[in-house]
Amino acid sequence: MTRSRGPAMALVVAFALAAASAIAQSQASKTYNVSDIGQLLKAIGPDRTVVLRKGDYKLSAAYSFTSDYVAWADGDDGKELALSGLKNLTIRGADGARLVSDSSLSSILGIYESSGVTIDNVAFSRSKDAGDDAGAGSLYVESVDGLTIDRCSFEGGTTVAIELWECSGVKIRRAKVSGTTSGAISAYYTDDIESSALSVSGCEGYPLLYFEDCGDASFSDASFKGNAGGNLVEIYASEDEAGAVSFSGCEFSDNEFEYFSGTDNLPSTDKCEFATNSFGEDWAENSVAPASDDEYYDEYAGDEDYEDYEEPATFEHSSGLTFTYPSYWELQEFATKSRAGFFAPFGSTFVLVLTPYQLPAKADPAKQRQKLFDDALAALVKSLKDESSVALSVKADGESFDADGVVSQEYTGTATKGKGERAAARVKLMIYGGGVHALVGMAKDTSSLEVDTDADSVFSSITITE
Repeated sequence: MTRSRGPAMALVVAFALAAASAIAQSQASKTYNVSDIGQLLKAIGPDRTVVLRKGDYKLSAAYSFTSDYVAWADGDDGKELALSGLKNLTIRGADGARLVSDSSLSSILGIYESSGVTIDNVAFSRSKDAGDDAGAGSLYVESVDGLTIDRCSFEGGTTVAIELWECSGVKIRRAKVSGTTSGAISAYYTDDIESSALSVSGCEGYPLLYFEDCGDASFSDASFKGNAGGNLVEIYASEDEAGAVSFSGCEFSDNEFEYFSGTDNLPSTDKCEFATNSFGEDWAENSVAPASDDEYYDEYAGDEDYEDYEEPATFEHSSGLTFTYPSYWELQEFATKSRAGFFAPFGSTFVLVLTPYQLPAKADPAKQRQKLFDDALAALVKSLKDESSVALSVKADGESFDADGVVSQEYTGTATKGKGERAAARVKLMIYGGGVHALVGMAKDTSSLEVDTDADSVFSSITITE
C-alpha cells in the first residue's frame, strides 16, 4: 500500500528546504579576513566577503599570483590587477586599507564579466615609485551587472577615477574623488547609474563627468568643489536618445570650467546650490558649450586659392606609418622624431602626429582595443595639457575600424587654452606596431576638419611605410 505524503511529510520537506537554504546562505556569506596582498588575492572568489585589515596592499608584491579569478594585465611599468568571473563578491576594507599600485601607466584594478560585486571602504592609491604623473585610471569595470562602490576614495596620481564599460545596476555611494587629471567618472554603454553623497574635489576634467550611449544616471547630495577643466558634464548619444542625467540636492562651489554642460544633451539640476563657480544656477542659459559655427572666421581658411597644388608631399613617421599632406602646407619636425606638425598657410589649421602611448607588453588589440584607445586618449590629453596648456575635450566619432593593418578610432570635439582661445579638434588614434599613434587636428572652424578638406586629406592618407 502506497501512502501519500501527509502533513507530517510536508513539514519535513519544508524543514529540509529551509535547512538547505540556510546552508546555502551560510556558504554564500563566507568571510575571509586578510592582512596582506597575497592573502587578499587567495581569498578572491564568488559568494564571499573579503575583509581587509588596515594597511597598504601593494600589488607589485603579488605579481606572480594567479587563479581562476585573478590575473594581471601587463603595462609598460607595472601591471593592472584584473579580476573576472566573479559573483556575489564583497571586498570590504577597515579604515586605512589601501590598494596601492607602483605603476603609473596601468589601471590599479580592473573587474570584468562579473555580477554582484561590491567594493567598500577601500582607498585606491599609487606609491611614490609611480609618482603623481599617472597616465592611467584607478578603477576600470567592464561587463559587470550589479556593481556597488561604497565609501571608496580615489586619490591623486590618476587620470579618470572610475571608468565603466557595458555595465548595469551601478551604485556609487559616499565615494571621494580628488586630484584626478582627466575626470572623475566616465561611462560607456552603461545603464542605471545611481550616485549618492559623492565628493569630487581638486580634479581636472575634460569633461569631469562623461556619459556615452548610457541609460539614466542620477547624482544626489553630491559635492563638487574646486574642480576645473573643459565641460563639467558631457552627455553623448551616437544613435538613440541619451539617458537622462540628473543632479538633485548637489553642491557646486569654487569650480572653474569653460562650460557646465556640453551641447548635445543637457542634464537637469534640482535644488542644487551654486557658489563662486564659473557658472551659476542659470547654467542652462549661460554655460552650455556653443554649437560649432559653420562659417569661416578667416578669409584664408579655405582652399580655393591653392587649387594648383595637386601633388601632396609625403612624410614618413618613425612609427612605420606614412602620411601625405598638401604641398603648400609647412612641415615642422620636432627634436623627437616621433612628433611632427603640418601647418596650413596663415595658421588657420594644423595637424600634429605623435605617439602618446606605448602598448603594454602582452596587450591584445583584438580583444582590448577599446581599453587601449581609452588609455591612449587619456595619455594624449595629459600630454597636451602638460606640454602646451591645451585642454582637449573629444568624444568618439563612430566605431573603431581596421584598414590595411592599422586599427583606428576617430574623435571630434574642442581644444581650449586659457579663457579666450578655443578651436575645433579632430583626433585619430591608430594602433600599429608597438604603440598607439595619434593625429591631432585643430582649426578655427569645424568645417576645416571635415570630409574633403585639406586636413581630412592628412587623416585619410595613412599607409604603412614600405
